[in-house]
Amino acid sequence: MEIWKDKSLTWNEKILLMEIDSFTSSGKDCYFSNEYIADFLNVSIRWARKYMSHLIEAGYVKLVRFDGRRRYVEAEGKFQAERRESYHAEGSEISSQGGGKVPHIEIKEINKSIEEKDTIRKPRFDFKSSLLSLGVSEEVAEAWMSVRKTKRATNTEIAFRKVAEEIQKSGKTAEECITIAVENSWQGFKAEWIAPKPQRQYQHRKKESTFEKNLRAIDQVLGTDMHGQYYGRRDIDEQ
Repeated sequence: MEIWKDKSLTWNEKILLMEIDSFTSSGKDCYFSNEYIADFLNVSIRWARKYMSHLIEAGYVKLVRFDGRRRYVEAEGKFQAERRESYHAEGSEISSQGGGKVPHIEIKEINKSIEEKDTIRKPRFDFKSSLLSLGVSEEVAEAWMSVRKTKRATNTEIAFRKVAEEIQKSGKTAEECITIAVENSWQGFKAEWIAPKPQRQYQHRKKESTFEKNLRAIDQVLGTDMHGQYYGRRDIDEQ
Protein backbone atom coordinates (compact mmCIF):
# COMPACT_ATOMS: atom_id res chain seq x y z
CA MET A 1 0.00 0.00 0.00
CA GLU A 2 1.26 3.45 -0.94
CA ILE A 3 0.64 4.79 2.55
CA TRP A 4 3.53 2.71 3.88
CA LYS A 5 5.85 4.13 1.21
CA ASP A 6 5.04 7.76 2.00
CA LYS A 7 8.25 8.99 3.64
CA SER A 8 6.62 12.27 4.65
CA LEU A 9 4.68 10.39 7.34
CA THR A 10 6.15 8.85 10.44
CA TRP A 11 5.33 5.31 11.49
CA ASN A 12 3.17 6.59 14.30
CA GLU A 13 1.21 8.77 11.86
CA LYS A 14 0.67 5.77 9.59
CA ILE A 15 -0.53 3.68 12.52
CA LEU A 16 -2.87 6.46 13.62
CA LEU A 17 -4.23 6.79 10.07
CA MET A 18 -4.97 3.06 9.92
CA GLU A 19 -6.74 3.25 13.26
CA ILE A 20 -8.91 6.14 12.05
CA ASP A 21 -9.69 4.27 8.81
CA SER A 22 -10.67 1.14 10.74
CA PHE A 23 -13.51 3.19 12.22
CA THR A 24 -14.60 5.40 9.33
CA SER A 25 -14.40 2.69 6.65
CA SER A 26 -16.96 0.68 8.61
CA GLY A 27 -19.30 3.67 9.00
CA LYS A 28 -18.42 4.41 12.62
CA ASP A 29 -17.80 7.88 14.03
CA CYS A 30 -14.21 8.61 14.94
CA TYR A 31 -13.61 11.28 17.57
CA PHE A 32 -10.20 10.51 18.99
CA SER A 33 -9.03 12.89 21.70
CA ASN A 34 -5.39 13.88 22.02
CA GLU A 35 -5.29 11.95 25.29
CA TYR A 36 -6.54 8.80 23.57
CA ILE A 37 -4.00 9.13 20.77
CA ALA A 38 -1.19 9.73 23.25
CA ASP A 39 -2.15 6.60 25.19
CA PHE A 40 -2.67 4.55 22.04
CA LEU A 41 0.74 5.42 20.57
CA ASN A 42 2.51 5.72 23.92
CA VAL A 43 3.63 9.30 23.24
CA SER A 44 3.10 12.71 24.82
CA ILE A 45 -0.06 14.76 24.19
CA ARG A 46 2.08 17.30 22.31
CA TRP A 47 3.18 14.64 19.82
CA ALA A 48 -0.37 13.27 19.57
CA ARG A 49 -1.62 16.73 18.58
CA LYS A 50 1.23 17.09 16.09
CA TYR A 51 0.49 13.74 14.42
CA MET A 52 -3.20 14.52 13.91
CA SER A 53 -2.47 18.03 12.56
CA HIS A 54 0.06 16.65 10.08
CA LEU A 55 -2.35 14.00 8.79
CA ILE A 56 -4.99 16.69 8.22
CA GLU A 57 -2.51 19.01 6.49
CA ALA A 58 -1.23 16.15 4.29
CA GLY A 59 -4.80 15.39 3.17
CA TYR A 60 -4.98 11.90 4.64
CA VAL A 61 -7.51 12.86 7.31
CA LYS A 62 -10.48 15.21 7.05
CA LEU A 63 -12.05 17.13 9.93
CA VAL A 64 -15.74 16.34 9.62
CA ARG A 65 -17.23 18.39 12.44
CA PHE A 66 -16.63 19.70 15.93
CA ASP A 67 -19.49 19.83 18.45
CA GLY A 68 -17.65 21.90 21.05
CA ARG A 69 -16.30 18.87 22.87
CA ARG A 70 -15.37 16.28 20.31
CA ARG A 71 -13.43 16.54 17.05
CA TYR A 72 -14.84 14.11 14.48
CA VAL A 73 -12.44 12.98 11.74
CA GLU A 74 -12.35 10.45 8.95
CA ALA A 75 -9.80 9.03 6.54
CA GLU A 76 -9.79 10.87 3.20
CA GLY A 77 -10.95 9.22 -0.01
CA LYS A 78 -7.52 8.90 -1.57
CA PHE A 79 -6.32 6.74 1.27
CA GLN A 80 -9.40 4.54 1.09
CA ALA A 81 -8.89 4.15 -2.66
CA GLU A 82 -5.28 3.07 -2.11
CA ARG A 83 -6.51 0.58 0.45
CA ARG A 84 -9.02 -0.97 -2.00
CA GLU A 85 -6.40 -1.18 -4.77
CA SER A 86 -4.05 -2.92 -2.40
CA TYR A 87 -6.66 -5.47 -1.43
CA HIS A 88 -7.51 -6.17 -5.09
CA ALA A 89 -3.83 -6.69 -5.81
CA GLU A 90 -3.70 -9.22 -3.01
CA GLY A 91 -6.74 -11.08 -4.42
CA SER A 92 -9.23 -10.00 -1.77
CA GLU A 93 -12.90 -10.06 -2.76
CA ILE A 94 -14.49 -6.61 -2.64
CA SER A 95 -17.81 -6.03 -4.37
CA SER A 96 -18.84 -2.70 -5.86
CA GLN A 97 -21.59 -2.54 -3.22
CA GLY A 98 -19.11 -3.20 -0.46
CA GLY A 99 -20.64 -6.58 0.38
CA GLY A 100 -17.45 -8.56 -0.02
CA LYS A 101 -15.01 -9.52 2.66
CA VAL A 102 -12.62 -6.78 3.69
CA PRO A 103 -9.68 -7.81 5.83
CA HIS A 104 -9.77 -6.03 9.17
CA ILE A 105 -6.48 -4.53 10.21
CA GLU A 106 -6.12 -4.44 13.98
CA ILE A 107 -3.77 -1.53 14.55
CA LYS A 108 -3.10 -2.39 18.15
CA GLU A 109 -1.47 -5.62 17.03
CA ILE A 110 1.19 -3.69 15.13
CA ASN A 111 4.47 -3.80 16.96
CA LYS A 112 4.64 -0.65 19.10
CA SER A 113 8.40 -0.99 19.27
CA ILE A 114 8.68 0.60 15.78
CA GLU A 115 11.34 3.23 16.12
CA GLU A 116 10.08 6.83 16.06
CA LYS A 117 12.01 8.13 13.07
CA ASP A 118 10.77 11.71 13.31
CA THR A 119 11.71 12.19 16.94
CA ILE A 120 14.88 14.25 17.02
CA ARG A 121 16.58 13.60 20.31
CA LYS A 122 17.84 16.69 22.00
CA PRO A 123 21.61 16.57 22.50
CA ARG A 124 22.58 15.77 26.05
CA PHE A 125 23.39 18.91 28.01
CA ASP A 126 27.09 19.31 28.78
CA PHE A 127 27.61 21.28 32.00
CA LYS A 128 31.36 21.59 31.61
CA SER A 129 31.24 22.78 28.00
CA SER A 130 28.65 25.38 28.99
CA LEU A 131 30.96 26.72 31.69
CA LEU A 132 33.81 26.90 29.22
CA SER A 133 31.60 28.87 26.83
CA LEU A 134 31.23 31.53 29.54
CA GLY A 135 35.00 31.94 29.72
CA VAL A 136 35.72 29.66 32.67
CA SER A 137 39.03 27.84 32.35
CA GLU A 138 38.98 24.06 32.12
CA GLU A 139 40.91 23.73 35.39
CA VAL A 140 38.45 25.88 37.35
CA ALA A 141 35.44 24.23 35.68
CA GLU A 142 36.64 20.75 36.62
CA ALA A 143 37.43 21.88 40.17
CA TRP A 144 33.94 23.31 40.63
CA MET A 145 32.29 20.22 39.17
CA SER A 146 34.23 18.17 41.73
CA VAL A 147 32.84 20.40 44.49
CA ARG A 148 29.33 19.96 43.12
CA LYS A 149 29.79 16.21 42.90
CA THR A 150 30.84 16.10 46.56
CA LYS A 151 27.73 18.11 47.45
CA ARG A 152 25.62 15.80 45.25
CA ALA A 153 24.44 18.69 43.08
CA THR A 154 23.08 17.76 39.65
CA ASN A 155 24.64 19.43 36.62
CA THR A 156 21.43 20.28 34.81
CA GLU A 157 20.77 22.94 32.19
CA ILE A 158 18.43 24.73 34.60
CA ALA A 159 21.16 24.90 37.24
CA PHE A 160 23.62 26.28 34.69
CA ARG A 161 21.22 28.99 33.48
CA LYS A 162 20.68 30.14 37.06
CA VAL A 163 24.42 30.35 37.67
CA ALA A 164 24.93 32.26 34.40
CA GLU A 165 22.28 34.80 35.44
CA GLU A 166 23.94 35.33 38.83
CA ILE A 167 27.36 35.76 37.21
CA GLN A 168 25.94 38.48 35.00
CA LYS A 169 24.46 40.24 38.04
CA SER A 170 27.75 40.15 39.92
CA GLY A 171 29.64 42.40 37.51
CA LYS A 172 32.61 40.02 37.61
CA THR A 173 33.91 37.58 35.02
CA ALA A 174 32.72 34.00 35.01
CA GLU A 175 36.26 32.86 35.82
CA GLU A 176 36.33 35.07 38.92
CA CYS A 177 32.92 33.98 40.13
CA ILE A 178 33.48 30.24 39.72
CA THR A 179 36.95 30.53 41.27
CA ILE A 180 35.36 32.13 44.34
CA ALA A 181 32.79 29.33 44.42
CA VAL A 182 35.56 26.73 44.35
CA GLU A 183 37.55 28.49 47.10
CA ASN A 184 34.47 28.59 49.33
CA SER A 185 33.27 25.09 48.40
CA TRP A 186 29.96 26.46 47.13
CA GLN A 187 27.86 24.09 45.06
CA GLY A 188 26.10 27.11 43.56
CA PHE A 189 26.71 30.79 43.09
CA LYS A 190 24.78 33.98 43.83
CA ALA A 191 25.86 37.53 43.17
CA GLU A 192 24.72 38.63 46.62
CA TRP A 193 27.23 36.27 48.22
CA ILE A 194 30.14 38.35 46.97
CA ALA A 195 28.51 41.78 47.06
CA PRO A 196 30.25 44.23 49.45
CA LYS A 197 28.38 44.51 52.72
CA PRO A 198 27.36 48.03 53.75
CA GLN A 199 29.30 49.31 56.75
CA ARG A 200 27.33 50.24 59.79
CA GLN A 201 27.74 53.78 60.94
CA TYR A 202 27.76 54.24 64.65
CA GLN A 203 26.93 57.54 66.29
CA HIS A 204 29.11 58.02 69.31
CA ARG A 205 27.20 59.85 71.97
CA LYS A 206 29.24 61.86 74.41
CA LYS A 207 28.88 60.53 77.91
CA GLU A 208 27.14 63.03 80.19
CA SER A 209 29.34 64.24 83.04
CA THR A 210 28.27 64.31 86.69
CA PHE A 211 28.26 68.12 86.67
CA GLU A 212 25.91 68.15 83.68
CA LYS A 213 23.60 65.68 85.38
CA ASN A 214 23.52 67.87 88.48
CA LEU A 215 22.58 70.94 86.45
CA ARG A 216 19.70 69.04 84.91
CA ALA A 217 18.54 67.96 88.33
CA ILE A 218 18.65 71.52 89.68
CA ASP A 219 16.71 72.79 86.64
CA GLN A 220 14.02 70.20 87.26
CA VAL A 221 13.68 71.13 90.96
CA LEU A 222 13.95 74.92 90.71
CA GLY A 223 12.52 75.36 87.22
CA THR A 224 15.65 77.15 86.04
CA ASP A 225 17.56 76.76 82.79
CA MET A 226 21.10 76.55 84.11
CA HIS A 227 21.94 73.54 81.92
CA GLY A 228 20.79 75.33 78.80
CA GLN A 229 22.69 78.47 79.65
CA TYR A 230 25.90 76.62 80.37
CA TYR A 231 25.84 73.95 77.62
CA GLY A 232 23.39 75.44 75.15
CA ARG A 233 20.18 73.70 74.10
CA ARG A 234 21.31 70.30 72.87
CA ASP A 235 18.23 68.34 73.79
CA ILE A 236 17.03 66.50 70.71
CA ASP A 237 13.43 66.60 71.77
CA GLU A 238 13.36 70.39 72.29
CA GLN A 239 12.28 72.53 69.33
